[in-house]
Amino acid sequence: MIRKLEHNLLIIQFLYKNRNLTKSKIKSIATLYLIFAFLILPVVSFGQKDYQNGYIITNNNDTLTGLVKDRKSPPFGKIYKKIRFKNNNVISRKYGPHQIIGY
Repeated sequence: MIRKLEHNLLIIQFLYKNRNLTKSKIKSIATLYLIFAFLILPVVSFGQKDYQNGYIITNNNDTLTGLVKDRKSPPFGKIYKKIRFKNNNVISRKYGPHQIIGY
C-alpha cells in the first residue's frame, strides 16, 4: 500500500510540473489521498481474520500445512468454488476442487 501511495504522489508531482496545477491544489489532492489511505488502512489490516490453521491435501497426496480460508457462508458459498491457502511465506493461493483432494 505504501508503494501505491508513493506512486500516486509521483503522479501528482508529474501533473504539477506538466499541467500547471497550483501548489494549493496539489496539497489538497495529496491531503485527501492521505486521509483516504489512512481510513482504508484499518479495514485492510483486519480483513484477514477468516483464515484458520489447517492443511490441504494435493492431488499427489502431499500435505501442505498453513492457513486455510474456506468459501463464503451461504448464500454466497455456492458462488465461490475455491478455497484460499497461505503457506508459511504468507503467499495466498486459490485451490479449486480439481486441484486438491481435501482440506
